[in-house]
Amino acid sequence: MIITPNVVALIIALSTFHTTHVQAQETTSTSSVATLWGLCGGSAWSGPTICPEGSHCQVLNPFWSQCIPGPPSTTTTQPVPTPPATSTSGEEEAGITPPPF
Repeated sequence: MIITPNVVALIIALSTFHTTHVQAQETTSTSSVATLWGLCGGSAWSGPTICPEGSHCQVLNPFWSQCIPGPPSTTTTQPVPTPPATSTSGEEEAGITPPPF
């Protein structure tokens, strides 16, 4: 068998096609699960929304949700109450308005 430049080019083209085709099939079969630290949601997100085992999808803002290691946090943050305004003199507490200066 004589190997010409055309045969070499054909072998390279077929090899590249096969590699690309196999990689595309592998990616497609696992594309329903996001990667760890990968995007899993957000405004207009159309990719995977399921995170790998041992992680969860954490909403960071309306545009970005990310796969974070570990279970979701069960603690919630409560807003810090605003203390009532304090008066500067006892007269105001007694309902007496000081004269303007």
